[in-house]
Amino acid sequence: MDSDDDGLFDGTELGFDCDDDGTDTSKDVCIADADEGATTTSPLDADTDDGGVSDGDEDTDKDGEVDSGEGDPNDPSDDGMPPPGEECAEDADCGDASSGQVCVDESCQPGCRGEGGNGCPTGQLCSSSTMEVGSCGPADEPDSPMDDEAPIVTPDEAGVFLGGGGCECRAGGGGGLDGSSAALLAGVLLLIGRRRRRG
Repeated sequence: MDSDDDGLFDGTELGFDCDDDGTDTSKDVCIADADEGATTTSPLDADTDDGGVSDGDEDTDKDGEVDSGEGDPNDPSDDGMPPPGEECAEDADCGDASSGQVCVDESCQPGCRGEGGNGCPTGQLCSSSTMEVGSCGPADEPDSPMDDEAPIVTPDEAGVFLGGGGCECRAGGGGGLDGSSAALLAGVLLLIGRRRRRG
């Protein structure tokens, strides 16, 4: 069975042999892994290293072992290499835009360009932001959305929150008045009403 349709049997990709009692070798549906599991790939992902070349195309004899002249299905940096003896004239000869390979002195080399050439495989960033050749490395963690300059808001002992710009807010009660404040306000309104009547 070849679940990801990359030309390699699932068992070969997983590093299995064909010695199981249930395997009928006469059916030609099992190819024993030649390196006994030293190199394994995903039977559900046709391009395990996401380098742009399928696992089956890298393993040209389909035996599960990286032989001389074959690509390594776990190394995306070799997916853009031209056949042995072939030279490159531009980055496009060294694989697709995310191959992590660039053409330097008519030879494909590991690297990347920030613009105008090949970049890095998914999940990696190029150290160059120009046409100069840089190197691929792991992407940095995204910056925190918190602004380093934003004021830190902390409660004081009276339950008052003081923020930036002189803002003062009382905690609790959804902004309503407490009992003593409400009584004071009612008293002030009552006095205003009496003075108006006398006037």
